[in-house]
Amino acid sequence: MLVLVTGSLLALALVGSALILFLSLSHQPATNHSQVAASPSPSPSPDVLVQARPAAAPLFSDNFADNSKGWDTTGGPGFSKTIANHALTMTDRNHRILVAPLPIRQTFSDFQITVDMTLESGDGNDSMGIYMRGDDQLANDYRVDIFGDATYAISKEVTGLDGNTQVRILSGIASHRAIKPLGQQNEVTVIIKGNQIVLGVNGHLIASVTDSSYSNGMIALFVSNGTSSPAATAAITSVAVYPAPSQLP
Repeated sequence: MLVLVTGSLLALALVGSALILFLSLSHQPATNHSQVAASPSPSPSPDVLVQARPAAAPLFSDNFADNSKGWDTTGGPGFSKTIANHALTMTDRNHRILVAPLPIRQTFSDFQITVDMTLESGDGNDSMGIYMRGDDQLANDYRVDIFGDATYAISKEVTGLDGNTQVRILSGIASHRAIKPLGQQNEVTVIIKGNQIVLGVNGHLIASVTDSSYSNGMIALFVSNGTSSPAATAAITSVAVYPAPSQLP
């Protein structure tokens, strides 16, 4: 009888641990961005270029030749993260946001990050992107989405005392000729310096916004499965974080 009770308690503990792990790896349901009217492209004229890979030594970098950096590749029902074939591949089937925090115990204030990433499967409501200056739960943060239909958004997430999170779009949702659609790789660069957030894609300046809500925090990569596709998969082949440049583009 004691063995049965002990076994039951252990099973409950394992189920509870698995649920906590799932919640820690996936975030609120993704927004159906097709419900938001895309604004005209704010592309600069003339075209402004962004130096994606400066000469400065990176503060962190990985090309995913292996998992020597210690990324969390824990999976679960409806989501997975793997490192193979020189890529971190993330898939979500739960209509949620699956995150991969940088595997370093460090927060960042002013910096530049460049990520080579491909939304391999999904649709126009699915996205991949970067969280920046986030708190330890990624409840309050800035985030950049690159959607499957070659649109983008720069947003901030604000979580109230009631636990409800609002996503406030700072720029977008909008198209830009430099952004490549579903199935093609995008080189995404974000510079945060003071209250300025600059987004570049494939070497071209996409948007620049000003916001002073968050001054430092964690960095994470993500894939977001929207409301209209069965799954979204993103493959990241390179990530590098640099000191912020002396001058913004």
